[in-house]
Amino acid sequence: PIPGSTAAGDVEYYTAAKVLARLAIGIAGQVLQVNAGATAPQWATLPFTKSYDSGNQTITAGGSLTLAHGLGSQPKLILAYLKCVTGEQNYTAGDELLIGGNVQ
Repeated sequence: PIPGSTAAGDVEYYTAAKVLARLAIGIAGQVLQVNAGATAPQWATLPFTKSYDSGNQTITAGGSLTLAHGLGSQPKLILAYLKCVTGEQNYTAGDELLIGGNVQ
């Protein structure tokens, strides 16, 4: 019989003592992995699962941009692109150029 505490999405596994155990379902976006002791499964959230796209911004000489990303913490990976909106200087509208990246 299935225990009454079992819910849809739960994972059953055997412990080192060969006892049936249950890992409750994780949350959206999590992946199943083995714990640090290699003794049981656990849920984990992968890095870089959140993102922010500022959309088109207008850059002016001597100006600066401050954008509120709303990610909840300081980003660990930052990529900045310039996007051509008017074709000129051998660029076509829609071309994007990576101008820097920062991994912390």
